[in-house]
Amino acid sequence: MSRRATAAFLVLLTLFVVVRGLGLGSALMPFEGWDEYQHLAVGEYVVNHGTMPVIPETMDASLVPFLQAHPHPEHGADQLRSIGAPRYRGLVAPEPDFPPRLPELYQAQHGPAFYWLLAGTRRLVGDRLAWADLARTINVVLLALTGVLWFGILARAFPRFPALPFAAALVWSSGSLWVFNAARVANDTLAIFLGSLALFAFVVWRGGARNAGWLLGVGALLGAGAITKSTIVALAPVVAITAAFSMRGWRPMLTAALAVTVGYAVIAGYYHYTCLDRYKTITGMREAVYNLHTKGITTQHAIEIMPRLPHRAMANKFLLDAVHVGGWSFRPPPAFAHRAHGWLLVLAGVALVVACALRRGALGALGRNAWLLALVAAVWAGMYYHAAHSALYHGTIYTNAWYGAIVFPIVAAVSVLGAVALAPRLGALVAIAWSAVLSSAFVVGVYTDLLPFQTGEASITEAAAAVAAHHAFLVLPPWPVLGAQALLWLVLVVFVWRAATPTSAAPPGDRSARAVPPSSP
Repeated sequence: MSRRATAAFLVLLTLFVVVRGLGLGSALMPFEGWDEYQHLAVGEYVVNHGTMPVIPETMDASLVPFLQAHPHPEHGADQLRSIGAPRYRGLVAPEPDFPPRLPELYQAQHGPAFYWLLAGTRRLVGDRLAWADLARTINVVLLALTGVLWFGILARAFPRFPALPFAAALVWSSGSLWVFNAARVANDTLAIFLGSLALFAFVVWRGGARNAGWLLGVGALLGAGAITKSTIVALAPVVAITAAFSMRGWRPMLTAALAVTVGYAVIAGYYHYTCLDRYKTITGMREAVYNLHTKGITTQHAIEIMPRLPHRAMANKFLLDAVHVGGWSFRPPPAFAHRAHGWLLVLAGVALVVACALRRGALGALGRNAWLLALVAAVWAGMYYHAAHSALYHGTIYTNAWYGAIVFPIVAAVSVLGAVALAPRLGALVAIAWSAVLSSAFVVGVYTDLLPFQTGEASITEAAAAVAAHHAFLVLPPWPVLGAQALLWLVLVVFVWRAATPTSAAPPGDRSARAVPPSSP
């Protein structure tokens, strides 16, 4: 596909994510995003005190009137029972305690980067409801830019399969968790954006910008992501090792690894030092801190129980559980979408095995991009580590599928690689079918399930109007949003099909000239 057509696709992809994300933000009550009130409370604390809170400090009372003015999902309402927080569908709040017992700021476990920025937006807009709407809007825009970065990463990583980044982009941008993770006030999206920017810079370095200064920048971006959310920490060793093995000779290898490490340490070193000094752990993960200080459970203990965790459930964090989760109310995915998603996973797995067996280049592509698979493994290992600590502390696993969102595009790419390698049009069909399933799960889950659940209104229009009363400016009517999503999706489908169609200049049977490799952003 031509550079102009590729640029048009990326513009449309950006618009699709923005329309879908802002539409979702408009459909969610102010605290329906996972732990949303907690992230706002940490930002409020930074505004009031000029510093980050420390576990186990509690929420500031200045936020109480705001939390009492808007309804909460069950999990948030239970945590805010003592202040009389209202619930959805007009359910009466319990009689508040006097004086109210303010909840612990458990999101104080994270690095400071996002919360300093969040505090800055609070000072900018003043009104807390507008503050929440602005933070949601910024996160959606960052998610759209992240999608463009991942298109560029995959275009450079799989040049022999020019249709792959188009097909994968259609799949991951349709994913419900991909957009739910962003259309809320939380640190995830900024961390994912910074981590993705670091990985994009890294593939540029691998493509020819081979100098240590560039790798210092890569490490610094990874450090910035790590002090936003610790899920990004898992990427740093993979990038450093890959950089080393991209060089020849022990001195260039050592220089490359050190450049990434030093760049990372310059930005994130002080954060890790303070965590070690304060909590005796390298990050502020709440469960790990409490396990160590209340039960004497160390990192070694957590690692020892990781092999005994339910592996099928952990695998589903990237597989079946990634279909749809309807906000902090945890509304389930539509049954049809869950079944269809499962069958598409089986089809993708079979296609990948067949493509590797027939030597269609899929195995070689995976080998050349083993570092991408290592990123997935590293993030998955981090999720296992979190699951072990949460199981040891809570008695159950509180590790969620969206913790691995940074590698969702890699999972999407590997999922369609087999079909693309067998025949680009087959890959396009699989991607389109998968995108249709994920988009259906999102639309049905949000507009016919979550909206009525939040408001008690059966009509989509009336439910959206009820939610709109709890927003400052993020108010988009549902039907135009759904229409714009559908139109943009159809146009993206056309681009994906075109990207999978051999050019007229390609002679019959010439697989190497199916299409011009796409340009990247």
